[in-house]
Amino acid sequence: MPTPDQVFASSWNRAWETARILEDDALWPAAVREPLLEDADETQAVAGLLERLGSMRSLRAAALIGHEPFLSRFASRLVTGRADGAAILMRKGAVLELEVDPEGPLGAAFCSLVHPGIFRKR
Repeated sequence: MPTPDQVFASSWNRAWETARILEDDALWPAAVREPLLEDADETQAVAGLLERLGSMRSLRAAALIGHEPFLSRFASRLVTGRADGAAILMRKGAVLELEVDPEGPLGAAFCSLVHPGIFRKR
């Protein structure tokens, strides 16, 4: 997966800590606050995120930094079409990487899970 063109993060502290690690150690772009990653209405959040990603024609790849269980359920939707269609386990601090495809049926496809610890300088 190429370096994400855009990183979207919840405004909660842990998400911003993860975003800073990836910006500093992996040289990813600075994160943009995405309130939909904090939305209690999962259906609205999923629809909003997919619409936002699909409308950003210049994106090839994006990363989402948020919280469980939303991120794993979002990834499951991308893979199976259902939030409970696949058991995707995400460790704390994990990041969901997406391939953005505005012409695809959902506008984005699940690509990988990354834990920022793999980028930490030794």
